[in-house]
Amino acid sequence: MIENQPSMKQIKYELLGLGFISLFSPKMRKLYKNMKTDFSELLEIATKYNEYFSDYGWCIYGKLKPEMVKDAIRTHEEKSFVDAEALIIDYYLNDVKLQAEWLKNQSEEFRIRADLIKKAFADHFAHNFHASVPLFLMLADGIVQDFTKKTGLWSDKTDLDVWDSLVGADDGFKKIIKIMKTSRKKTTTDKIEFPYRNGILHGRDLSYDNEKVSCKCVCMIFALADWINAKKSESERKAEYERMQNPPPLKEILKNVLENKKKRDELQKERDSWVSRSILINETVPEYGNSEEYTGYGYLEKIAEMMLYWKKSNYGYLSKCFNKAYFYGSENVIKECKEFFSEFKPTAWKLINVEEKAPCFSIVVIEITYNIDGKIIIINETANLVYENDDMMKEISVPWRNNGEWKIAKFNSPTISINKYLYNKSRSEKLKNK
Repeated sequence: MIENQPSMKQIKYELLGLGFISLFSPKMRKLYKNMKTDFSELLEIATKYNEYFSDYGWCIYGKLKPEMVKDAIRTHEEKSFVDAEALIIDYYLNDVKLQAEWLKNQSEEFRIRADLIKKAFADHFAHNFHASVPLFLMLADGIVQDFTKKTGLWSDKTDLDVWDSLVGADDGFKKIIKIMKTSRKKTTTDKIEFPYRNGILHGRDLSYDNEKVSCKCVCMIFALADWINAKKSESERKAEYERMQNPPPLKEILKNVLENKKKRDELQKERDSWVSRSILINETVPEYGNSEEYTGYGYLEKIAEMMLYWKKSNYGYLSKCFNKAYFYGSENVIKECKEFFSEFKPTAWKLINVEEKAPCFSIVVIEITYNIDGKIIIINETANLVYENDDMMKEISVPWRNNGEWKIAKFNSPTISINKYLYNKSRSEKLKNK
């Protein structure tokens, strides 16, 4: 059961500690009460959803909308299973379109199939269930085969157990896959309510093309994405859990606390003495140039590097100019960077404005020139840059300590910016001609 999972036990333990502290503080008492209620509700809805619906092809997973889960449980308890299932089907027909876009970038196994995933969802939302169902089933098998490097989703040799995860709770995901793997040895024209993989792909279940079967495929493909992410992080999560179960001696903890406090105090004094510089274009710094011409202004060095690599189509080095959050969720950052920047190339650039907002945060406005089909287009773009290191939890980085690197945290997609510019220009011209 989900309440027996390691992370749930850990939360229970921590809540006990918070409960003791709350005895001495009215504010903490209210916080403890709310957290305890939320935790109990999470356990209850996850357990009940799988209990009520997993035998019928629906299971709990991380991206499932909590409001829908609660509504389905309440409807099942107050009305009937039929009414609750109708609510679930409506959710998968109408409310998961944005999540479908998110799904394509969940892992490399999904990303490489992005076009087919898009087509499967397009058929599903258009009620072309004869096309969506077999495509979802084939995609799922290939995704798992690529992930395991051995067996596909429908193989009995594939281990679907996953440690300490919502998608693995109460064997909900395993249960719906077991149903889908059911052997189908006779050809039938009877309408089916489950996406039986063997019967459908081998041409034995001929009346599979209905909304219930397609919606269960959508549930399965979302749960599969959760399962893969949980599997990939399984070893790391186990190690972290074991580390938390074996904390260092109290003496060592106190020593680390005092050392960290001393470091924070020193850093705070340094930050308090920081003063932003007034940057004047063509006086303090040149309006354009190579990175070497911006020595002492690390964030401008990064801008110069970005523009150079972009113009040269060097997407490997270009991707390194951005922080990890910029291409969040991408396993192939270089490929993602190429998709982002390859459609339009700058012919020239220059600085328009530079502001040092904080020791580790600067804003730079750049004028970028493009040549598109012989037409010169000039667009101003704003880049937000942050100074950071790979492990901010261990050490806070600041430029004067030279313990990090400037990275671009925000920069608009060239495709979006140019299309927006062209649209506004066309609209403006139409208004003038009226």
